[in-house]
Amino acid sequence: MESKIARFFSYLFHPLSMPLLSLFLVFQLDTYMSYVVSPRAQYALYFWTFLNTFLAPGAIALVMLKRNIISSLHMLDRKERVVPFFFTACFYTSTYFMFKELPLPQPIHSMVFGACISVFLAAIITIKWKISAHLMGIGGVIGSYFGVTSVLEYNGMGTLIALVLAAGIIGWSRMRLNAHNPLQVYAGVILGFVAVYLPILMEWG
Repeated sequence: MESKIARFFSYLFHPLSMPLLSLFLVFQLDTYMSYVVSPRAQYALYFWTFLNTFLAPGAIALVMLKRNIISSLHMLDRKERVVPFFFTACFYTSTYFMFKELPLPQPIHSMVFGACISVFLAAIITIKWKISAHLMGIGGVIGSYFGVTSVLEYNGMGTLIALVLAAGIIGWSRMRLNAHNPLQVYAGVILGFVAVYLPILMEWG
């Protein structure tokens, strides 16, 4: 039963869905960003984010699975993760340059840039060591939300606490499934947080 619950949360908080979650949470804040970017433009950003950071990397993984380059979509073997991670990093980078050309609030640009850094770091680290992509993903969401609410002096403590609890559940899930050990989990959430939080802080600090 516990394994089924852990697997459910692993799918629910898949790392490829985290950029979309970050963008959604930021636009839900009652700040100037939700007014400067019209609802129609927000939906367009959601679409392109989903396409470039979820659908395209997911399609690459399916092709690799079909050609027996990877043994499963879970990619439990560290070596199988390297190439998909680099492909994902390329898609994230294209999203950043696409968004950079748009008149968006600077925190959005910083968030996407931080996500690019996070995935590139994950790809490089994975060459030698297996770090938790799930925890890097939720760490990035926490970093983006905490960073934006901090620089805009917005009280988002309730959502922030919920995200931290989600990180705990995801960490438990990954360890329960024997996908990662505690060090890989902690390293993932810390690196994901720092990679996204610092660009926001440096841009506004």
